[in-house]
Amino acid sequence: MAVWPGCKWPGGERGEKGGRETRPAPGAGNKQLRPHGGVSSAGFAHEILVADLHSTLKESPSDAEITSHKLLLRAGLVRKLTGGIYTYLPLGLRALQKISQICREEMERAGAIEVLMPHLHPAETWTKGPRWHAVREVMYAVASAGAGQKAPAEPEYVLGPTHEEVVTPLVAADVTSYATCRRTSSRSRPSFATRSAPATG
Repeated sequence: MAVWPGCKWPGGERGEKGGRETRPAPGAGNKQLRPHGGVSSAGFAHEILVADLHSTLKESPSDAEITSHKLLLRAGLVRKLTGGIYTYLPLGLRALQKISQICREEMERAGAIEVLMPHLHPAETWTKGPRWHAVREVMYAVASAGAGQKAPAEPEYVLGPTHEEVVTPLVAADVTSYATCRRTSSRSRPSFATRSAPATG
């Protein structure tokens, strides 16, 4: 058997530089392999996979114009799938989760209650409000015509660029008196909008 350089079998010999073969202590199984720091072999292999996915770039892609965009790509936090659509790599996902957790803790400290609102909104929810014509151009429409049917001129559903139109009826249904009026809700979800250029800042 071969071990990684710096790995150690409990009660056995330490692996020599270069990962040369070494014998474990009597009775020790493969599952007891531990690298330095007491991390299990499964965790050690996971860290190697993360390192493989975390590839940095020496130069910024030609289509990256904003400084933050260039840094995210070069640091190996995200990778572009197509315009405006990115895959979060392990370190990028970890950073995103930490930021979300900080925001969540601060909102809870302020007394907000987190809710999970849907990405898919009935277009009717928006047409009832005053912002439909203002945001219609940046919305992603979802067509659901059946077999042999023509898609309607106006969409039945849209992907929400924001969620005020969703939380308003939610609160309206629950608030029945001044005693329940003081209520704060929060959400942390992606928003969808068609923009010719990403917003900076």
